[in-house]
Amino acid sequence: MRDPRVALSQKIAWGLGGLADNFMMNAVVTIIMPIYNIGFGVSAIWLGVATAVPRFLDALTDPVRKRLRTSNLCEVLNKQIRRRTRVAAIFPNPESCLRLVSAILMEISEAWETSKAYLNPTLLK
Repeated sequence: MRDPRVALSQKIAWGLGGLADNFMMNAVVTIIMPIYNIGFGVSAIWLGVATAVPRFLDALTDPVRKRLRTSNLCEVLNKQIRRRTRVAAIFPNPESCLRLVSAILMEISEAWETSKAYLNPTLLK
């Protein structure tokens, strides 16, 4: 089973990403907002709304983005291949490994084709 703890390198990467995000937001607020307010005459209320709406939408879409990870399908596929090739452990030649992986992929593909699809092609007609 995987260790649920987050690695230090990943914590540092997330921290640097958050730092960059906050730095850019603060740069926009402290440098660009007075230019729009004083120079172009845009109301401070509208500027506040313009900076709050993206943050609010980001907070709403965060839980949804966690479910829509694009690499999840690849991770599951690789996990299936790893699990089944571990059983054989030793292959006499590369072709036998390729045959086993091909059979695994064909089985998974058949399961996807016969199961409930995310996008039903008959509805598109």
